[in-house]
Amino acid sequence: MSDESKSTASSAGTGLSGLVFLLFLGLKLAGVAPVSEWSWWWVTAPLWGVACLVMAIMLIALPFVYISAVRKDKRKREWRESRARRGFG
Repeated sequence: MSDESKSTASSAGTGLSGLVFLLFLGLKLAGVAPVSEWSWWWVTAPLWGVACLVMAIMLIALPFVYISAVRKDKRKREWRESRARRGFG
């Protein structure tokens, strides 16, 4: 198989949030009316907003993952104990 026929996926690029940031930055520096009045926090929001969103989702999901792992461990321990009582282990 030649190198040309192999499909490679690479994620080297700016991404949607980077492009939105560049758009907002250009509009702010150009003095376009609605964007030029925005705070710099809102202009840079596409950069830090995605990270905050991911962190918030992770913090919300963390207790559910932890509880699920604890329950699974408890079920596994109970299963081993029941097998040991029956003489299989």
